Formats: sequence, structure tokens, C-alpha cells
Amino acid sequence: CTSTTVRLEYDESPVVERILARAATVTGHPLDRVENLVLVRYTPGQQFRLHHDGAMRPMTVFTYLNDVPEGGETRFPHLGLQIRPTLGSAVMWSNTIDNGDGFVADRRMDHEALPPKDGCEKFAMNCFINRERQRDCS
Repeated sequence: CTSTTVRLEYDESPVVERILARAATVTGHPLDRVENLVLVRYTPGQQFRLHHDGAMRPMTVFTYLNDVPEGGETRFPHLGLQIRPTLGSAVMWSNTIDNGDGFVADRRMDHEALPPKDGCEKFAMNCFINRERQRDCS
């Protein structure tokens, strides 16, 4: 990974709290399972190679914070899917699949962040849902 990242804590601001609450609602998971937000910035040539977000994270919500005119796509090679970053849009996916014995990593969800082209930057926000409790929300 060659991007720059910043983590935003749950109680850092009311805006962060609202974003995390919305993620819990749209994914159908309890708020205490939502990890801290991760803001990412990719400059020309920076990328995140093919990876999986982990079986410990049943879901991911990835929100694009700007338009990227060239490059910067999120690519899911096993699905033949490539998503162009568009301001305000989000991609949500399940990272796990029930194999009959429990939930395991769904390797179809392997993905990568392609590098923005010259003169372009990509800003986005990762919101991961975790199997384990992340905070006390009472």
C-alpha cells in the first residue's frame, strides 16, 4: 500500500459519530462493531495492491470523497468489476461467505486500488464492520 491514511476515532466529532451510525444502519450491524473510519489519499502512481479486507470484517463500506478523472478505480478482478471514483458514491460489499461450517473469507471480494493518473488525486473513506466489539456505545 502506498497511500496516506488517517484514522478518525468514534468520539472525535459529531460528524464521525453520524457517519459510523449510518454505516451501522446500512449494513445492518450493531454500532459497536463499526471500526474507526480510515481516510485515504492516493496521489499519482500510488496504489493498494490486490488484497482482501479479512474474514474478521464481514462488510466494508468504501466512500469516494472526490471525482477522479483518470485512474484511481477500485477493481474486483474475480468479479470483472471496476468502479470509477465519483464524489459522494459508495461501494458496499460482504467480505465473507458461509461455507456450511461457518463464515470464511469470500475471495471473490479480493480488490485493489488502481493508481490515479498524472495530475489526479483520490480521496476516500474506509468503513469496516468487524466481528468483534470495537467500543462501548452505551
